[in-house]
Amino acid sequence: MQKKFIILLAAGHMFSDINQGALPALLPFLIATRHFSYATAASLVFMSNLVSSVTQPIFGHVADRCRVAWFVPAGILAAGVGVVLAANVPTYWMMLAAVGLSGLGIAAFHPEATLLVNRLAGPMKSTAMGMFAVGGNLGFALGPVLTTTFVLWFGFHGALLLVVPGALAAVLFLVQMPRLQGHLSSRAAFDGVNAPRARDAWWPFAYLTATVVLRSIVFFGLNTFLALYWISELHQSKARGNTALSILLLSGAVGTLVGGRLADKLGNETVLPWTFFASPVLLLALIAVRQAGVAMALLVPLGLVLFAPFGVMVVMAQGFLPNHPGAASGVTLGLAASVGGVVTPLFGRIADRYGLHTSLTVLTWVACAAFLLALATVRSSKAWKPQATEATPYPVKA
Repeated sequence: MQKKFIILLAAGHMFSDINQGALPALLPFLIATRHFSYATAASLVFMSNLVSSVTQPIFGHVADRCRVAWFVPAGILAAGVGVVLAANVPTYWMMLAAVGLSGLGIAAFHPEATLLVNRLAGPMKSTAMGMFAVGGNLGFALGPVLTTTFVLWFGFHGALLLVVPGALAAVLFLVQMPRLQGHLSSRAAFDGVNAPRARDAWWPFAYLTATVVLRSIVFFGLNTFLALYWISELHQSKARGNTALSILLLSGAVGTLVGGRLADKLGNETVLPWTFFASPVLLLALIAVRQAGVAMALLVPLGLVLFAPFGVMVVMAQGFLPNHPGAASGVTLGLAASVGGVVTPLFGRIADRYGLHTSLTVLTWVACAAFLLALATVRSSKAWKPQATEATPYPVKA
């Protein structure tokens, strides 16, 4: 595994996803200064997510055909520039265009970056993808902190500072690109990429995509309602509610790394179903207890198992579609992983009508369905009979 380049790509992932965390953090300031309604402000986030999720498979398809490594620095820059423009342009329609640009940058970055991680990982693909995924987790966490700090200190012009670290990362990547292409040109870095490939396994990929969709629903539901559950159902303070969410996300960052290491040692098809089995069990325990301390302790293993299969699923998707790994990454990281954000308002309606406890109970049933789909993914994967086809060498120059 070319660890130095994996770390570089993970840092790029962090700087790309800082912008996904930064945009929601801008909304309270926009509402206060531009007098936007909640729906108007939320539409900015929706536009960014819509553009990113819909176009990511397209960029993945382009990456499969062209493999242009400059998508990585260009995507980081576009993602940052879009958010900076959104904070400073004068009209709402210009803001929509700016966040659309940010979404395009995010969409361009991810498929090509995951392909590079796959090629540089050697036999440690799940470990490397876990390291890459942690970069994104850190970016999501840092985005609101940096945005709030910069805007409070310097006003909306302070958002310009958000593009600086991403620009430096893009320049560093461009400087390292000749050495990166040299590694990709060697047979060792390719890990047999020029050997005959198996045919694409569309049914296992379909099962896996459905699993990613349900896992996305569970994640977005918890991300949205966990702090509120702590406040309304466990009668804790707002600070304790935010602490609970932070514990879940921090545990998830560790789980992403642990899941990748375990998958390389035990196999992807072992780690995937067991982590999905543990998720509904721990969710059920979480909503059953009424002691806040016990519930807080349960968040640590819940975060571990909820995030553990993230990198594993990307590696499996690329393995199921060896002739379209970029498109596979775009679907799993983009389209399928974004569905949860679209479905979350439904769980808000359930919470409004029946209470947050009922809403999280329904999430538990969704997690159970995800476990069944994970089992179906493994079963269909084992039943799939590989049939070799002639592979096309990886083009390192566009």
